[in-house]
Amino acid sequence: MEGTRGKYNETNKLENQIFSIKLIKTMIINSTLKYIFMDVPKTGTTSIQKWLIENDENAKKRIYTDRNIDCTHIRYKTLEEVLGEDLLKYKVIAVVRHPYERVVSAYYFYKKGGKKKLIKNYTKTSLGVTIKIIVAKVLPFWLWALVYPLKKTKYFINSKNDTMVVNYLIDYSNLNETIPKIMEEIGLNISTSIPVINVTNNKKRNLNYTKIEEFILKLKYGKELRQKDSFTLIY
Repeated sequence: MEGTRGKYNETNKLENQIFSIKLIKTMIINSTLKYIFMDVPKTGTTSIQKWLIENDENAKKRIYTDRNIDCTHIRYKTLEEVLGEDLLKYKVIAVVRHPYERVVSAYYFYKKGGKKKLIKNYTKTSLGVTIKIIVAKVLPFWLWALVYPLKKTKYFINSKNDTMVVNYLIDYSNLNETIPKIMEEIGLNISTSIPVINVTNNKKRNLNYTKIEEFILKLKYGKELRQKDSFTLIY
């Protein structure tokens, strides 16, 4: 098989021909039931991916492509590039969460050390992850929120035409109710509950923000908050 190259094929994922092919592992894809679950950061997607992998034998946390793609969380635009017209055959699912909650979740994720396996598995970015951890441990929340470049939800779910075209857009607060119903509509009945992992146990889940924290959050994420309120939740 030396020198073999392959392109994406939904009936053959080229599991034995990956040495010259980029591997994308930041989403769930099922080529039988034709659905894709997108991994928008800090929206509870780790729990849902684990749940799907454990309960759907055809769910894969990877696709293969010969394109040069370097990303931690795949974007809808990237799916358009990789799958082309085949993407229209799939139901695409994504989760939207209050931007302030995403910022808090990201801060405490790094402040508590992040995932050890994140550093281990992504050696190319291990230095960057280590720096993020150190910065979160040193800076107070308001200052970290001011300087940290958290990508907005639309960055991940919008198409090349900058429109939101995912088939199911779910509010984070209703995950446990809506995800099983959506999967049932798609053709997958799962009786087990979605696991709770990567929980952000921190005081800001129960306390109000200080004035300076609220000012910084409105300054950086006020526009995204208005965009979230304008999203049409599809389910």
